[in-house]
Amino acid sequence: MDKNCIDRKALRYNFLKKIIIRFDYDGMDDTELDQVISGISLELKKHNYASRTVETEKEVQFEFNDPESGDYAELYGKKIREQKVFVFHNENPQIKLSISSSSACIAIEETKYVDCLEYCDVLWKVMSIISEPEKVPFFIFKRFGLRKINQCFLMDINYLNKYFEPSHYHVFTLPGPDNIKEKVMQIRDSLEIADYNVNLIRTLVRGELRGEEAYQVNYDADMYLIDQESIAELMRNKDKIAQMNEWLFALYKDAVTETFLNQLIDGNFDENMIIGVEANGEGTV
Repeated sequence: MDKNCIDRKALRYNFLKKIIIRFDYDGMDDTELDQVISGISLELKKHNYASRTVETEKEVQFEFNDPESGDYAELYGKKIREQKVFVFHNENPQIKLSISSSSACIAIEETKYVDCLEYCDVLWKVMSIISEPEKVPFFIFKRFGLRKINQCFLMDINYLNKYFEPSHYHVFTLPGPDNIKEKVMQIRDSLEIADYNVNLIRTLVRGELRGEEAYQVNYDADMYLIDQESIAELMRNKDKIAQMNEWLFALYKDAVTETFLNQLIDGNFDENMIIGVEANGEGTV
């Protein structure tokens, strides 16, 4: 099937390992968080969240206007503070929802899903409670992000571009003796697509799997908003996150070869060559 004609529902296999749906915000302190957490707990109890733990974690705060990542923190300066985090554990042990005075996040790891967007509904309910002016009067949105991390292992690097497009993944070569081996390849792009921002990271890491040399292949795409009004509009109109999800799928298709995409439809891929590709559940994510 032509790559342009392949839609999400056609794929029966994937190598998606983690999904992160996250709001970052400001204007809330731990006292205000304690006041709203009981209402949040009652709401989450209705949505298959079975238990709650309280953790303390160190938060790194970066001093720049675009809170997209900490990869270049040394250029901007940072400070570290400890904060309380309420972690809600779903009946599915691979799903957890974490809430602090600065962020709310659903993390979905190595689980087969019908549609990751169905988990947005509960996060929206949480954010509706957190952002109520009567409860948190100085609340402001800082960032919303939808991030998907794909990962697999390739046993022979010479087959890299059978599975992944050379515009996204390549192996360094020099003419002459064949004594150069790629240890790590990483390509980073920071993009603007429509009204959204995207961090796109493609990585190859040489290592060992099953006693043999292998390469870990990572495809990490994070689409996000940092404008307060755009995030508020997202809260009012959930079609926007569906649009973000479709853009992420378009980017994913651009990185994967047409041959491999068709193998993700029919399952006709070499399981001894590419490791970590799994059958979907009832549908794709």
